[in-house]
Amino acid sequence: MKMQRLITGLMGSALIAFPGVAFAANQTPNNEITSGGSALVIDNIVCKGNDTTDCDFITKKYYQAKGDVLDPSEIADAKLRLGTLIQFRDVDIHLEKGHKRDHVIVVFDITEASNIQWEVGAGLHRSNQDSNSAQCYKSYYNTGNVCFDQSGQSDSLGLTTTVTDFNFLGSGKRLSIGITASKYDSETQVDYFASNGSLPANAPLSYSADNDSHGYGFNVTYYDPHLFDSTHYYLRSNLGRFGSSSDTINIINMPDNLSVTRESQSRSHSWSWGVETGRRFASHSFVALNVNKTFPGTASFTDDSDNQTVSIDQPDSTNIGVSYGWDSQNDTLFPTQGSYFSTSYNHSNSNGSSDALSMNYLQHFSWQDKTVLSLGGGVSANRFAYRGFETIPSTRSVHTSLKARLTSINSIDQANGIYSGWHGELNLSKTDYESAPDNDISLNLQAGYTYQSDSMIYRFTLGYNTRESL
Repeated sequence: MKMQRLITGLMGSALIAFPGVAFAANQTPNNEITSGGSALVIDNIVCKGNDTTDCDFITKKYYQAKGDVLDPSEIADAKLRLGTLIQFRDVDIHLEKGHKRDHVIVVFDITEASNIQWEVGAGLHRSNQDSNSAQCYKSYYNTGNVCFDQSGQSDSLGLTTTVTDFNFLGSGKRLSIGITASKYDSETQVDYFASNGSLPANAPLSYSADNDSHGYGFNVTYYDPHLFDSTHYYLRSNLGRFGSSSDTINIINMPDNLSVTRESQSRSHSWSWGVETGRRFASHSFVALNVNKTFPGTASFTDDSDNQTVSIDQPDSTNIGVSYGWDSQNDTLFPTQGSYFSTSYNHSNSNGSSDALSMNYLQHFSWQDKTVLSLGGGVSANRFAYRGFETIPSTRSVHTSLKARLTSINSIDQANGIYSGWHGELNLSKTDYESAPDNDISLNLQAGYTYQSDSMIYRFTLGYNTRESL
């Protein structure tokens, strides 16, 4: 009965025009819709209202074909898949009478939005830290174990703008170009100590750093939702360039009340590319393989004490990952129902080798589709081994997190797809290190506002993070 009401809701006006479905419809144990005891057979699948979007792109979200027995759950799934796409303002799926009794035509009635979408975002974030290091590492001076306490504060400002063509080449493929700029200021205090005995005679006791950094970058992303004209396979690729510059003042405190002040500047840039291919299956599940490569290039460091510039060739890094999960969220910006789950394994090779096995889950609960409570959490097991320092043991850690987010959605002009929403979010996480004397507890608070129109998305966020060792 629940599924029959769902189909009635999805196809209401057509069912009135097609009484054989409206008044004599029954559901079989295999989720088939029947009319007078006979299963309904699909005669054709057509589109309406798709002025700029290829009908083949639309119908590929529906996993049934001509000649199949109508399955209402497949129609509900197709409506969800299409409803999450920003380029469609409204999606209605209904039935029309076929060429003979017990045959139907599935009609996708689409109201298109703009295929070109701009997104502008800004964020302010403050972070406080008072924690021990991730580990007590083997001393470079070949004596004892050196540990350190680190405290500090940082402020960051980030700006982004992105333009996306959701109908690239007229076939539903997606092309995005984004530009980012950031400013980061931090003050850090580090105090060294020995876990056993005393520090080496020539080891520093502490140092402080005042850093002022700027970053910039651009990224191009291409997404093919139907790789090789398939309904289930997809491809996502990206290419980006990022750069940064920083000015740092370091004060190093040595034994015998000796203090050294050093001012330096650094410049770096990198190229990156990545590709992910995956397969969708069942209602909302997916499995994917991704490869990402970063080419940091040459970084330059200038020390004002001797005015000499040193160039360092940074090593390339590669990340390979596999993932499995599902995504039944009903919207990309303002989800009001559904859930998201993913589990993944990633291996990367940069200044060392690292492995991470992670799992994340998020569930949405809504009241009248205006107030949404999203609850989730995650866990990951991580290992990192340093490159070139075989005497330093690998670091192992377990990271767990809990998340709660409250969103208030305002439908300003639903007919034209204009929405806005406020959200507040709390993240609590804990990291347990195998070789650290203490473990890190982190609290992150975030508040933000999002405005969505037919062709523009505005985002603004404020964030605060504090991390301590317990």
